[in-house]
Amino acid sequence: MSSSNPQDQASAKRSRAQSPETDIQQKAPSVDGATAKRAKNEDEEEQEQHLFMRESDVGITQFVTAGWGGFDAIIKHRFSDFFVNEIDPSGNVVRLTSYYDAVDPTPPMSEEQKEIASLNVPENKALAFDAAFVKLAEILGEEDSARIRQLLESEDDEQRSFLLDRELDKGQRKSVYGITNNFLPTQVKCETVDGKLEFIRRSANNRSNSGQGGAPQRRDGRGQQWPHDGDHCYFVMQKENHDTMDVLFQIARCLRSTTRSFGMAGTKDKRGITVQRCSAYRIDHKRLIGASRNLKGARLGNFSYGPRELKLGDLSGNRFEIILRHVKGADEQSLGPVLEGIRRTGFINYYGMQRFGTQSISSHSVGIAVLKADWKAATELILKPRPGDRKEVRKARQVWSEQKDARAALALMPQKAALAEYSLLQAFSRKGNENNAASAFAAVP
Repeated sequence: MSSSNPQDQASAKRSRAQSPETDIQQKAPSVDGATAKRAKNEDEEEQEQHLFMRESDVGITQFVTAGWGGFDAIIKHRFSDFFVNEIDPSGNVVRLTSYYDAVDPTPPMSEEQKEIASLNVPENKALAFDAAFVKLAEILGEEDSARIRQLLESEDDEQRSFLLDRELDKGQRKSVYGITNNFLPTQVKCETVDGKLEFIRRSANNRSNSGQGGAPQRRDGRGQQWPHDGDHCYFVMQKENHDTMDVLFQIARCLRSTTRSFGMAGTKDKRGITVQRCSAYRIDHKRLIGASRNLKGARLGNFSYGPRELKLGDLSGNRFEIILRHVKGADEQSLGPVLEGIRRTGFINYYGMQRFGTQSISSHSVGIAVLKADWKAATELILKPRPGDRKEVRKARQVWSEQKDARAALALMPQKAALAEYSLLQAFSRKGNENNAASAFAAVP
């Protein structure tokens, strides 16, 4: 099957349009009309190949079904003609069904978690420090509580511990550990020695945040206590006519976070309606619900929590619903053998022009440079001027091509229209070194 994007068709027609000079030459008498026509056709072919990549340019020359000649149709005439649902590793089709709340995203609190929550630890460290000794005084008495505080506020390296002169029962020891673990996690380490509690002041260079007597509360990116069992909030993203990274950038901007906080199982086409899973590190679902209301061309929902970030490949496939318009050269009878061949033998997956790109500078050219670790070539290919760009993008590329001035080019480059190019120029500007291509390429999301 051969198909074409209407925008590509229009561009191709424009590329084949005759110039005024060609019109004059055609109207003028010609000694060898056949030679002129052949030269004109070769000219048009060269111009079209410069503007757009074709299947034959990347080695796609045959149909899977023997004897099949293909047919013409327009794919993605509207972005709603292309609908993609991700399929999770368990084989479930991912759908957006719940928008406004999570379905029991937080597992029931354990008895230990309930006990910690009941302590009401202040967010402010100074207040937590003062509150700790009020609670210790209730168990140990005012005198011993004051001696522990004096120990922690002292800078005397010779006196770094205090051993309680009496034994406590199991319940009292547990309460003391709860206070030191949660109110004073970086100031003191509490141990039991022959049934008696010893309080050891942590040095400034060795204030551990782990282990008994030093386990901190788990907090989110804003420093607030993280109440969920898993560190990652999973959500379903449905987007329309937007890149996956563009939507994640919108979310990050709404939450004053970065795109590095998000994970995804796979990237999805821009021109279409696509549904996929994503993850956010320690971002509460209620904040994501708020961000969803401000997104352009996307909605979030179906929130849950888990222990690990979603990474590329955490899916078993995608389910497509595609509408073809203006079909010519195909009917139910001629398509019968083709569909039967697909049912019987399947088809070659992950293979098509989307893997190479259709512009004059193809994706696989950049990929070859990356495989060779030729970062300068890769960045130059991405930033290189090309036909069909928006006016602002074209000007920014031209500035970079002629002047290699990253700041000047960045000022012209629209971020949303060319995220990769914008990221490269931004990295070059920050580093102040246009030759550090490897570092700049690493900044591309």
